Amino acid sequence: MSPSLLVLGPALSLLIVLGGWLHYLRLIPQERVPERPVAHMGVLGVGALLAVMSTIPGVTTGSLAVGLAALVLGAIAVGGALYFPILLSQAPLPDGALVVSVGDPLPDFEAPDATGAVHRSADWRGSRVLLKFFRGHW
Repeated sequence: MSPSLLVLGPALSLLIVLGGWLHYLRLIPQERVPERPVAHMGVLGVGALLAVMSTIPGVTTGSLAVGLAALVLGAIAVGGALYFPILLSQAPLPDGALVVSVGDPLPDFEAPDATGAVHRSADWRGSRVLLKFFRGHW
């Protein structure tokens, strides 16, 4: 078998995994991320399975350079596919329905800002308010 064909399978599997990731990431700014990304998991699973199945012939029958190229491409594809469910488990979606929608009255709450000053939602009654929350530690 030609060396280029031995690397083609792992390269194709990497493209499948990257395509699944890019499609999911593209949905985030559009706020269209599926509640349960089963299709994305399926695509990444197919990519990982193809990576394992196509890397083995490249490693066992090719030259050292071809085997190494197949192994690296296959490992990146499998690693990328396995990282997706790990990432999703770190930031689970909220259980239950959302409590507040656009146009609903603002619930009572208070929260500190970056300087430590406490702000209360009752102070904003009758005003248009845009709340922007950032998740992170910086």
